[in-house]
Amino acid sequence: MKDRDERELRRGLRAMVTEPPPGPPMTGVIEAARARRRRDRAGLGVVAVLVAGSLVLPGMLTRDRGAQRPLTPPPVPSAVASVAPMPRGSGPVVVGQQYHFDLYVHCGIRYTTFGGRPWRAAPEDTERYASYDVGRVYTLRGTMTLVSTDEARFRSDTGDVTATFRPVGRIEPCD
Repeated sequence: MKDRDERELRRGLRAMVTEPPPGPPMTGVIEAARARRRRDRAGLGVVAVLVAGSLVLPGMLTRDRGAQRPLTPPPVPSAVASVAPMPRGSGPVVVGQQYHFDLYVHCGIRYTTFGGRPWRAAPEDTERYASYDVGRVYTLRGTMTLVSTDEARFRSDTGDVTATFRPVGRIEPCD
């Protein structure tokens, strides 16, 4: 640093110490910021109360005494008759009936358990969907139909995956 630059720097520092900086004093700025934060928090509290009230109040005003409205519209009768929920546990399944079914596809489409029995995908389906991946979920939603006592057929909800399964003695682990 040159002598002239050093003298200028010292002069500027001395001026900062002896003369207050322009603008409001720092304590005033800090107090104004604190007041603004308190006002903002109070406003958020009022908004939260208004939102909660707008969600609860209409239900209280329109509710019939003793009667409850369903949260979802009633299902379409044709959809209810065509697909049944899976029986809990290892309950029996009926030939010809479609059941909502989540097919586990971690190792591709190879094995599943349906109606309390282990099933293996037909060889052509095992090869076709050997590396089938639905992301990190590892299940494929669809329907499973028991075509006969020795054949079950899976169809994905999107319709792009179909697989035929035959009963086996046990399920083999992934490779």
